[in-house]
Amino acid sequence: MNRAIDEHHAKIQARHLERAAYVYVRQSSPRQVVEHLESQRRQYQRVDWAIAAGWPRERIVVVDEDQGKSGATAKTRPGFARLLAAVARGEVGIVIALEVTRLSRNSPDWHHLLYLCRFSETLIADEHTIYDLEQTSDRLVLGIRGQMGELELETSIERMVSARWSKAERGELYTIPPAGYDIGESGQWVKSSDEAVVHALNTVFEKFDELGSARQVFQWWRAQGLKYPVRRLRSKVHPVVWLEPMYAMFLRTLNNPIYTGAYVFGRNKTVRRLDHEGVQRVKLQRVQRDQWRVVIRDHHGAYISYEHYVSNQQRLQANNAMRTDPSKRGVVREGAGLLQGLVLCGHCGRRMGLSYGGSTRSRVYQYRCSRARDQRGGADCQVIGGKRIDQAVVAVFLEATAPCAVDAARLANDEARRESEAGPALARIRGTLKL
Repeated sequence: MNRAIDEHHAKIQARHLERAAYVYVRQSSPRQVVEHLESQRRQYQRVDWAIAAGWPRERIVVVDEDQGKSGATAKTRPGFARLLAAVARGEVGIVIALEVTRLSRNSPDWHHLLYLCRFSETLIADEHTIYDLEQTSDRLVLGIRGQMGELELETSIERMVSARWSKAERGELYTIPPAGYDIGESGQWVKSSDEAVVHALNTVFEKFDELGSARQVFQWWRAQGLKYPVRRLRSKVHPVVWLEPMYAMFLRTLNNPIYTGAYVFGRNKTVRRLDHEGVQRVKLQRVQRDQWRVVIRDHHGAYISYEHYVSNQQRLQANNAMRTDPSKRGVVREGAGLLQGLVLCGHCGRRMGLSYGGSTRSRVYQYRCSRARDQRGGADCQVIGGKRIDQAVVAVFLEATAPCAVDAARLANDEARRESEAGPALARIRGTLKL
């Protein structure tokens, strides 16, 4: 055994000792940095090994700024980049790591390091041996170990991802739910026990059915002086807090299928791309509803049906002001025009927009079909005075709905009664916010 050690240390020559010894310390994730303290201690102990091998302490450089970062790429590891630069400049006599896989789990980066070490006469050492890249056998061994390290990483990731999908397909991969649901004693999702939260979410869906727009629901909420329940994920207890309403909160609620009682997994996918500098960027990309891999209906208590959710999604998409499909109804926008998003050109069939002019007091507006002009140049397809069209449509509308006046009055009274009955519940929400 001592003979083997002597043979390994025989690779260390005076030219190596004249240069620096770089000790590379890295753990793959922030959690490992916090919890795997023994591994961290063993890596820092490689400094003692370098001293015992003949390097003075002032010539030993510890590279540990890559703590908590994966070895899958060098672009996001400034410590590894610094190490490569020092090797390329011929400043390094030996690169030391507890395991060579700490240096890289990416074949291009790994072989780049081997290439630089070979032609700069730099050794590589791990816990077991010392490698001299001028020797063919050592290059072969390190090449194989680099490939094995990359394969090990890919295999472990694939194993974890497959296990996650398997658990999700059974509806058992639970995450922290949004406001409106709690985690039951057995770990499953259950409806919130807070009546104020439940009433608030029911009101969101009811008001969306009534008003037809997420923004209108948001405006109504603000007019009522209410706050909105949101699940906080910053602490271990994950409390539901009441915050000033924001438009995005209502969109998230309306777009989340969890409120249908369905378990859905695979709404987003991870996409990896290289930017213009060659750095790998990771982004989450939405997956179309018909491509969701896991959808389990009646998985937990529901606020609305799944069919109701699909209808809401179609309505939200139709409200997109930028949509040009004339078969879709648009959402009502700001301005005096009564037929916003509803008027179609009688010549080309495209949706007509609104243009305004005049002063604030005597504001005039027109319905304008300018799509052809925008796409091909030339003149507008047609322009029609807005007030004249609105007055004509209002007259026809009132004439057509005159027989329904009694029913309309009754529905208005019913709506006023529901608003009155909802008063105590809204007061409860307000009271909850004051606690």
